[in-house]
Amino acid sequence: MRSQYHLVLQPETMCKVLKLKNNILHVYAICVATIHYNCKFDDGSLVRNKSTFTPNTGRDEYLDSFIDTISKLPINYHNTKQNLSRREKKSLEELKNNPSIILKEADKGGGILRKNNDKSTIRKIKRLVKEYSESFTANEIAYLCDFTPKEANFYGLPKIHKSNTIQTAVKHQNKKYIESPNPSDLKLRPIVAGPESPTQRMSHFLDLILKKLCPLIPSYVRDDIDFLRYIPETVPKNTLLTTFDVTSLYTNIPHDLGTTAIKYWVEINREIVDGRFDTELIITDKPTFAALVKEVQENEVPTSGPQPPDPSTALEETELSGFTCELDEYAQLVKDLRASGLIKDNRQGLLTVHKNSFSGKEFVDWIVKTKELDRSIALEMGQALIDKHFGHNVKSKETFQDADVYYRLLDDDESEALNSGTMSDCEPRPAGEVGEDIRKLILKIYNVFLSKDGRKVNYKGITASSEFEVYKTRTKELQRVQVATASREEKLAFFINIYNALVVHANVVKGPPNGLWQRYKFFNTVKYIIGGHSYSLQDIENGVLRANRKGVGMFTKPFSKSDPRFKIALEKHEPLIHFALVCGAKSCPPIKTYSVEHIYGELKGAAEAFWRVMMVFLLT
Repeated sequence: MRSQYHLVLQPETMCKVLKLKNNILHVYAICVATIHYNCKFDDGSLVRNKSTFTPNTGRDEYLDSFIDTISKLPINYHNTKQNLSRREKKSLEELKNNPSIILKEADKGGGILRKNNDKSTIRKIKRLVKEYSESFTANEIAYLCDFTPKEANFYGLPKIHKSNTIQTAVKHQNKKYIESPNPSDLKLRPIVAGPESPTQRMSHFLDLILKKLCPLIPSYVRDDIDFLRYIPETVPKNTLLTTFDVTSLYTNIPHDLGTTAIKYWVEINREIVDGRFDTELIITDKPTFAALVKEVQENEVPTSGPQPPDPSTALEETELSGFTCELDEYAQLVKDLRASGLIKDNRQGLLTVHKNSFSGKEFVDWIVKTKELDRSIALEMGQALIDKHFGHNVKSKETFQDADVYYRLLDDDESEALNSGTMSDCEPRPAGEVGEDIRKLILKIYNVFLSKDGRKVNYKGITASSEFEVYKTRTKELQRVQVATASREEKLAFFINIYNALVVHANVVKGPPNGLWQRYKFFNTVKYIIGGHSYSLQDIENGVLRANRKGVGMFTKPFSKSDPRFKIALEKHEPLIHFALVCGAKSCPPIKTYSVEHIYGELKGAAEAFWRVMMVFLLT
């Protein structure tokens, strides 16, 4: 329900909450008043999923009367006139159909709220809970993992003290002035609220663990009432108290400093924190924290600062975290499709034979018959196979049709890509997340087999290593990675890292190219399957990173406008990539890895390092 000020109201939900609070008011009051916040459920859980119980009426006549009044309020809908052009409507429809983006009508001003669908955060939380499953109760695991995250709400809180109409009414003490106020006169504070967001439950859970430490901090103040009680006991008599309008009430504390502070207070108060949870669970960013501890230990501590933790409490350097595969819901459909007999060699015309293919019409017929679904649903399932990169049109078109049009599963392609073969059944992850994993794997290999100057690689050592076997397995995930929705920074870091990794991979498997022709062939034939399509080194450099420009020895651009990879290319080329892409020769830049967060600074640093080496060469 909306008022004329576009404020969202949910009477049923609000009334239920009021009944529940009234029903357990005494328990709630005890929990809040307890300084150590030791309220737990019968099984020892700190949290659990909400009950569906709704108290009956009759407990409180005043509350019942209020709820009865609220339920009878008229609903006043605000119907916004359509003011979008046909082109704008089409663009919004395309955004709406993009599964990686959530579009929601804003509650203030008739605007639109756009939010990325952050499935990767949910997966990370589930992996974390699984890793420390012995520390949680069954109720806590259900609370943290078994819920559907919601997008943020966008609404406005009225600033009644800034309304001219209301100020006039107060001045004249006449309520008639505010019976029909002008909506434009009422100022609103825009609020983005994220209840049931991907991280809300984990944040609430950690808050319950760490709340016990709050009263121990010298600057701790529970609330404004507590502060007002504290002031008379501490300030001298006849002190003039003055209030100020604070410009920035909440200080933006850097993540690393916040982590350091939490680690410090947890370690010196181990007996207060719940014994089930060790510091490794509360502080999950272990390598970063270990570096911070080292920095604190090696530098003099200010007189006003706390003493550094004892070395015995420092976190050990850990190995690369394992990847937990979440089975794609369409993986079973692909297995059923293989067993159906639909996949075969299909002739089209006199000369063309599509090997290991199936027609769109046969697929829809099979779904309707075996799954007992409508043809429209079957068509959507076929399109999902394309969108999830399980298969593709034999002519590279991106739409699935209920017709004699042929399609092929990705691992049935006759591809020479180094990561071809059995495709991954895992739920596709965003490019940034997959690229970060690949980056860490390559970094791990580099640390063992790369020379100190970054210019020589021990390829024989890599071939026989267990790290390389893990890397080859993980590259299968590139086949179905979601690249289309990646940002410019994500594409830059992802494709630079993948390009450099592909050069190393190809040198290990095929050997370094010798001679001009061999090098030309190397950069045009060595490929990875990325997001359902094959990319050579030439395609990545000139097609994606140079915004689809012709390279050396090329007569045409890498991608035509009908090529699905054309949409993946950067809109504007990035000149600094030439200082980051390796070519396997001694004259090429050193092999490094690049991150999404610092990509531009890292590229600039690579360029500066290159020119420093060139200046030394020219001077000598």
